[in-house]
Amino acid sequence: MALPYARSIAEEHLYMRLHPCVCGSVARTGMRHSTGVIAQGLTSDHEFVCMGCGAERRFVFRLPGLVPRYDDMYGGPDPSQIIDAAEWRMVALDAMGRAQQLRGRRTGLRKLFGRGVQKPQMQRALEEALGSYQEMLKFIPPAADTIPDSAFFTENGRRIRTQEPYVAFERSFIEAMIDGVRSDLADGR
Repeated sequence: MALPYARSIAEEHLYMRLHPCVCGSVARTGMRHSTGVIAQGLTSDHEFVCMGCGAERRFVFRLPGLVPRYDDMYGGPDPSQIIDAAEWRMVALDAMGRAQQLRGRRTGLRKLFGRGVQKPQMQRALEEALGSYQEMLKFIPPAADTIPDSAFFTENGRRIRTQEPYVAFERSFIEAMIDGVRSDLADGR
């Protein structure tokens, strides 16, 4: 069986978060990580225990090379091979929801105590949303305006795709979302 190709450690961890244990938990303990060498290159091996049911879990990924260098959060100019376009949208929406909750919490506490809180967590959530929207764009061919059907290659992604409005996968909409998140980051919101 071919190992899933992860472009970065951030993508590995997101993939593991998107694949919960059969009990439904994504919480883990006792994480052990190692690297290895196979004929196709390097591997990254994660072993841990599910905090929900105690099951031992393992994920092994094939890596891009010795020292991957990327300007973005998840890796390189090419689209992910393990997380599809709809899953990236789900991650972006989840991150935006967390940022909104933290924004509300910060505003409420500011009224009580006269200062802001939760900024680092909110910034991380916004950065995750920005990175996820940027990943969605990588699936759109240069001359196209929308993400092609081939970019929905997981069962979960195909399910999400049927539940979301078509416009959510258009270049102009995704670029507008990126601009909005960048604005929130610049404003420190």
